[in-house]
Amino acid sequence: MPEVEVKLFATLRRYDPRAERSSEPIRLELREGATIDELMDALAIRADQVKQVFVNGVRKEGDDALKEGDTVAVFPPIAGG
Repeated sequence: MPEVEVKLFATLRRYDPRAERSSEPIRLELREGATIDELMDALAIRADQVKQVFVNGVRKEGDDALKEGDTVAVFPPIAGG
């Protein structure tokens, strides 16, 4: 099973499944060929809570597959003024 590293930013940090949340990346094992959407499901993050996802520094979509060693950065929508 491939292992990926996940970095949740801003308000999405509350979905960190570890008992003690930290700024350290989350390491998750996924099934072979798992997609970004499946990763979000595993973390219980709804699609409307995600603005952008980057895999190894490249913007990706929900149906893109992940592979062993990928680093996934997940950002929420940002509001401000």
